[in-house]
Amino acid sequence: MESQKNYQYAIFKTQWGWFGLLGNEQGLIRTYLPVAHKEAVQSRMLSDFPNARQRVARPSWPCEIRKAIEGYYKGQPVDFSDITVHLDGFSEFQRTVLTALRTITYGNT
Repeated sequence: MESQKNYQYAIFKTQWGWFGLLGNEQGLIRTYLPVAHKEAVQSRMLSDFPNARQRVARPSWPCEIRKAIEGYYKGQPVDFSDITVHLDGFSEFQRTVLTALRTITYGNT
């Protein structure tokens, strides 16, 4: 995977617990599902991406994603298809699967 020096993360509370986002200027790289403690999300992120830094200012990439995720955990139908994801570092097979999964709409399997 590419250098992590430009990776930034945001951690926020949802109705299900603390959620984490990791990304860069090219898009979302990873999400961390809700857990009970904020520190657990941060610890996991920094274990996976030790050079990532917490985003203090509100960058554009997590704002739209955060709103969608908060809505999702409130039970609202949410469309994540317009969120830019950064798939560098994934194999061709992984990119194909992830791209196909993104076409499945809310409530469908």
